[in-house]
Order: sequence, then structure tokens, then C-alpha cells
Amino acid sequence: MTVILSGPEARILGSLVEKAATTPDNYPLSTNALRAACNQISNREPVADYDDRLIDAVMLDLRQRGLARTVHQAGSRVSKHRHVLDEALGLASDELAVLAVLLLRGPQTVAELASRTERYAGGPAGMSGVEAVIGRLATPGADGGLPLVARLPRRVGEREPRVTHLLYDPEEAPAGVRALLGDAADSPVIPLMATGHGPQPGHPPVVAAPTAPHTPAPAAPSAPGAFVSASAPASRAVASASAPAASPAASPPAVVGRPTTVGGGSDAARMAPAVERRDPASPAVTGDGPGLQNSGGALAREVLELRRRVETLEAAFADQEARLNRLVEELGG
Repeated sequence: MTVILSGPEARILGSLVEKAATTPDNYPLSTNALRAACNQISNREPVADYDDRLIDAVMLDLRQRGLARTVHQAGSRVSKHRHVLDEALGLASDELAVLAVLLLRGPQTVAELASRTERYAGGPAGMSGVEAVIGRLATPGADGGLPLVARLPRRVGEREPRVTHLLYDPEEAPAGVRALLGDAADSPVIPLMATGHGPQPGHPPVVAAPTAPHTPAPAAPSAPGAFVSASAPASRAVASASAPAASPAASPPAVVGRPTTVGGGSDAARMAPAVERRDPASPAVTGDGPGLQNSGGALAREVLELRRRVETLEAAFADQEARLNRLVEELGG
């Protein structure tokens, strides 16, 4: 498995890595500075237009996943943000530079990566250095998970193949990259955190809930006038009303929510218990495989979307509360 990033998450992490390596005197970044870094016109593809609320909501999610932190510096009235992508994935500085450029600009050739990582402190040295980094990042994780980067097949008219990162959300990945993601694109539950490369303290691997083995329903005995589809397997045979009734459909299995970490304070990881949810309106599943996965994937995405909305509201409430406290202090002084 590997870390999966949405478009805003990839842009924010890439911007933090870039500024840490190119302008260390101005790092960590305040929310205003991070918004400007994400929305800048140069070295970004596509150009974005994020606001403070989106930045704060995404940072809350990244903190809970152990990919970023918010720090409070002495003498500063605003909080500042920094990444810990190198710690989470066990990356060296040259590997981090190549990955950041791919997060910010999408698939690129080796020559383009060599040119755009020159200004990164600790970046790779020339095209040979970039090739060496790509070789390391293209190696699958110790647990058999996806590598962090891969080479795309050369398209018609191109002189060189391009390199892409593999941290895309499968639903947002370009067609060529989605094919490289393989089974990850069809996974019914997208993990908030996974350990493909390097140790990630406080984030145990996600374990799927055990499911009972599927037992095919016995084929109904033939009866006069009964019609059975010749193209369907025995467990999914279609019979007319004159045939004996089929065995009752199995109830939809439970979908177990992913364990998440609760942020706050020093961002110490405190694991929240998994929550079992069952959708009473889910259709009965008489076969195996695709129907169950599609139902579970839709429910998991809906739960994730609701959770992000709640986190956005919590971030807005915390911001208003902080402003109110500062106003009370000023009035009291």
C-alpha cells in the first residue's frame, strides 16, 4: 500500500517541501504564505486558487495522517505549517526534491526533473543523480506496496518517456497513471494512511474486517416451463415463476471505518477506535466480488466526505474561538 493524496493535499505538501528547500529562512509557512505558495503561477501545473479555509481543512487532515505539523513559535501570533513527508516515507533530501517537483507539476521527463530540482538544497546532481533517485523511488515497498514513482509509456511524438508519482487518488489520476495504479484504483476502501516506504510511528496498518466465505446457492431443480439463462453461472441462474424459490439473499456485510488519529496540541498520535457502520438500504448481494466492492467503496467515500466536512467546521470554529480570545485579551489589557 502507499499514501494516497487528493489534488489539494499533493499541492500543499509539494509547496511545503519546495519552500523548505529553496527559502529555508521563511520556513515554516503561515497560512497566508502557504496559500500564496499553492496559488503561485510559476512552477505549478495546474494553477490553483485556494482560500484560507481550504488550506486549514487540508492541513488538519494532513496532521491527523502524520504527514504535516502545525507549530507555534515563541513571539509569533500566528501558527505555522511544516511537512514531515521525509519522516513519514523515509526519504532522503534528493528523493524528497524529485517527489516534490512531481507533486507540483505532474509527469515530467528526466531532463525536466534535473533542471527543476537544481535549486533544491540537497537535490540530485544532474540527470545521472535524477536517474539514481528514480531507480530508488520506483522500487516497491517492503510490504509489497506500490512504488512512489513510475515511468509512463512514451507517447507518439515524444522523444523521452515521462516519470510520474503514484500518490494520486485513483479517482483523480490521469488515465495513463490510473493504469499503473492497478488494484489500488479498484480498492473499495481508500486508507487515510499506509506504510509503503519507511516507518510511520503511531499509524498501525489498516486491517480489513473478516468476511464469511461466499457459498454459492444450490442450483434449482428443473421444472416444466422453467427457463434458465445459459450464459449465467449456476449460482446466478435466472428461473421463471414456476421454478422453486431460490435461497434467501445474504444481508450486506458491515463496512468497518478506518482508524484515524486525533490531532491537537503537539500532534501526538492518539488512535480513535474503528466504527462499524451498516447501511440498511444496501442492495442484497447474491454473487461475489464487484457488487460488494462497489457498495463498500461508495459508502467509504461518503463517510470520508462527511468526516472532512466536520473537520472543516471544527477548524472554522477553532479559528473563531482564537480570534474571540485575542479580542478579550486586548479589551482586558
